[in-house]
Amino acid sequence: MIFKQLSRKLSRISKSMSASKLNKVYLQILGNGSKDAPASFLLFTENQRYLFNCGAGIQRIINRNRIKIHPLKLRNIFMTRADFNAVGGLPGLALTINEEDDIKTPINLWGPPSLEAYINATRFYIFHQKLNFRHLTFTNDTPYFQDENIKLWPVVIDDVGSSLYETSEDSEASMNKNKKMKVSEERFPTSHVYNYQNPQQPTIISYICQLSQLPGKFLNDKAEALGVPNNKLRKSLIMGQTITLRNGTVVRPEDCVGPQEPGMVFMIIHCPTLDHIPQLVGCSRFESYFTNGENQQPELMLHICPMNVIENTAYLDWTKKFGPNTKHLVLNSDVCGGVTPIISEESYHKLHALSSEIFPLLKYNKLRPVDKKVPNNWIITDTLLTYHFRPRSLMGFDRSKILQETNVNSIVEKINNRMDIKNAIQFSNQDILDRENRTLSVKATSPVQRNLIGRHGEIVFLGTGSCYPSKYRNVSSILLRLNKNSCMLMDCGEGTFGQLYRHYGSELSDILRQLKFIFISHMHADHHQGIVEVLLEHKRATQSTDGYYSPLYVIGPWAINKFLNEYNSYFESVQWRFMSATEFFKEVCVFSDVVKTELGIIKLKTVYADHCKGAFCIALTHREGWKLAYSGDTQPSSKFVEIGKDADVLIHEATFEDDLVDEARSRKHSTTSEAIEIGVKMNAKFTILTHFSQRYPKIPAFSENYSDRTGIAYDHMTVNSESILFLPRLLKPLNIIFKEEEEIED
Repeated sequence: MIFKQLSRKLSRISKSMSASKLNKVYLQILGNGSKDAPASFLLFTENQRYLFNCGAGIQRIINRNRIKIHPLKLRNIFMTRADFNAVGGLPGLALTINEEDDIKTPINLWGPPSLEAYINATRFYIFHQKLNFRHLTFTNDTPYFQDENIKLWPVVIDDVGSSLYETSEDSEASMNKNKKMKVSEERFPTSHVYNYQNPQQPTIISYICQLSQLPGKFLNDKAEALGVPNNKLRKSLIMGQTITLRNGTVVRPEDCVGPQEPGMVFMIIHCPTLDHIPQLVGCSRFESYFTNGENQQPELMLHICPMNVIENTAYLDWTKKFGPNTKHLVLNSDVCGGVTPIISEESYHKLHALSSEIFPLLKYNKLRPVDKKVPNNWIITDTLLTYHFRPRSLMGFDRSKILQETNVNSIVEKINNRMDIKNAIQFSNQDILDRENRTLSVKATSPVQRNLIGRHGEIVFLGTGSCYPSKYRNVSSILLRLNKNSCMLMDCGEGTFGQLYRHYGSELSDILRQLKFIFISHMHADHHQGIVEVLLEHKRATQSTDGYYSPLYVIGPWAINKFLNEYNSYFESVQWRFMSATEFFKEVCVFSDVVKTELGIIKLKTVYADHCKGAFCIALTHREGWKLAYSGDTQPSSKFVEIGKDADVLIHEATFEDDLVDEARSRKHSTTSEAIEIGVKMNAKFTILTHFSQRYPKIPAFSENYSDRTGIAYDHMTVNSESILFLPRLLKPLNIIFKEEEEIED
């Protein structure tokens, strides 16, 4: 039934396509190439959508800004290369589309040959029937792609004679690196260092795109002179069809329709290094678009290039050949600075108004682009910048969708003007102002009687939603600060690096240097899809000038190691130290004395979670005496209760509300009350709930019986031993605030 309905819908779309396909065409920037928004673009036409690159975090941008990519209309995705910046968001987007597309129509995935290897590597965590891609390779022998809306020519560069990922090292630097790596291995004696030194030379693809021709203007006076009636016959002529009148007169389109207008041209130029410039500027495929060429000049050129390429004389001279009227957009992290405010800014600032300590201001309000000049008449690109090609009346740039920096003070003032919200904030502030007395009272009457996570411990919730990223919650990731100089990640869902960047801003390099290891609970994409990006950024932040790098420790299922190995072999050089989570079933501690000193962890235990195959829960004990347990994804587990016994802090998934217990069982997750009950059985001093279904992105309902020892996690919520005790006091004002949010959205 559904198939028939959709087939009829597609048929109607096809029939009306000739009349409507050219009415509205625009190109929208979904990522401007900044650190948290890899370069990605959406070409919108009436009946189709075309995506160019699919970087990590793209789903949140789409959801946050209500960009509708209909599964029946997104049939082609074009990649400029096969690295994480281009493909990081692809598995997540594909899974989401698969959920929405009942027909399961394949998506054409166009790109370099190595793109297929990336899709194959995802078999370690995704059933491939859910991806439903048709991989189509672009090579130098590929003439072009064409459909009813666009014609697209690939420009392929696949051999520049040097690696994109590693700078050349002299022999002395290599010797230093090997010597230091040996010392580093001695510090992690039970782990294995994985490093594929020479990943395959990546293929880089630029694209020349031309829109379909516009029908010529219908000449009414000539049509009337020929006796063409004012009915559907005129439409046939407009669409290029010859007609025959009742009197036998044959009327051709050119008899009463003006000449067609050529479709506008735009180009996506990817030139990642100086080594790529000679092949790119020497490609003959571009020559016909120069000012003296036979084709029209491009309306728009998008440059995915670092500044050293854009400032290169040979490159600049080449771009000038396309004429003075071509508009140039720059997309890179050198000048497209700042951080994309993906979450609901107003919603988060309401939380900040409740507690500036627990919900600190994010750094996108403070970061600015690097002070570098771009050539005259070139534009530094913003995410969501739009260029309208059609209709002519709208042609040009549209900045109305660009996210503006929010004014925190005005939002707080707006909140305070609403009496119900104002009362909620005052209720919370009164408790916080009386912190000293209340803390003494809590310590005297509550089982919480000592530092829950130590003197310098801190928990930062980077992602608190399940399955897929949404406007309010990213997917799973938690940063645990162990002491002043070290921290770890528990899970690393897609967009984790972007969340870190938004949270820490210019301080992120320090955090990356302090990051010691990543625990991956299981192989569902919402828990590990961001690990490659974090490993790459950690290496960039910590690698010394002589090439020495101490890789991150990765603890998790063997499948994550297999995935990283394949990614490493075909794409970018990634290094890590892997230990299977099963090695921590044993009571003995496998960490060396040096690692104990750095991390302060004296015991780390794991058990199998009751979820999917190879899923784990974890509990760790710090030398200061505090203990933390993290469930990952699981339905209630007695084994987890055992290893987490007497935990100071329990972080437990609460995917479903209590009335969805049957669905929780079928999907092997926990309900809110079940998670709280695990905390009671564990004798945990405090329980924080996380991993909420995106069906209810605000506040899940639960009994007040345990509300004095229970908190709700939100993205960017930051707690320490002192502030964690105030989470229960936020429940009432949060309920009032988010009830207002839901009413606004409805």
